[in-house]
Amino acid sequence: MPQLRHLIFFDSILPMPFAAIQNLQTLCGVKNFTFKRKAIEMFPNLKKLKVFYTGKSREKWAKYCLHNLVHLTQLGTLEVRFSCLSISEETPFPASFALPPKLKKLTLSGCTLPWQDMAVIGSLLDLEVLKLEYDCFTGREWESSEGQFPRLKFLLMEGLRLVCWRAESSHFPCLEQLIIKCCRQLEEIPCEIGDIPSLQLIEVDRVKKSVIDSAVLIQEEQRSLENDLLHVRINSE
Repeated sequence: MPQLRHLIFFDSILPMPFAAIQNLQTLCGVKNFTFKRKAIEMFPNLKKLKVFYTGKSREKWAKYCLHNLVHLTQLGTLEVRFSCLSISEETPFPASFALPPKLKKLTLSGCTLPWQDMAVIGSLLDLEVLKLEYDCFTGREWESSEGQFPRLKFLLMEGLRLVCWRAESSHFPCLEQLIIKCCRQLEEIPCEIGDIPSLQLIEVDRVKKSVIDSAVLIQEEQRSLENDLLHVRINSE
């Protein structure tokens, strides 16, 4: 299989050891895979990776050697999903944890990270798409910071238990689309989000009325400033 470029599974465990696949670009649907350095060396040119994990290990990042993902230097798309985890326990990144430097698209689900670890993600200079799904972060408050997400264009927040989100327009300077779904405890969208010059769409779905009201208010304020580029889409159950 030396010329194999795309390998897609459905809920499958990839056996080890296996022969190196130097040309492999896509690896999807792999379950409970441990990324030891030897495994990383098997597909050095990987560009797209989707993995998921089951079980309740609190040390999951270390257990599956996910700190070694940083050595996949060509990786542009990464999706990591965890299931069967207790929301009562935060499971932070290990010390000095880093993600592949060239990531453009990142999806996290069920990771139960503390919001402080968002700094690791925000430091990705090329990241354009970020999907935060189903308790990937725990805690009631997220306060974003200056100097992060320099190229982020698309942000999805779905199934989070976030209550308060504090942000300035300068925290997401290139954001074009903000999608918020099933964040039923969130109180509102920061009004400063509307001041992002590139913002084109705010979409809300299955959220509190106060979130809907804040989205509408942002749009009205932008229209009063003769900015007709921002659209608000409201979906209901």
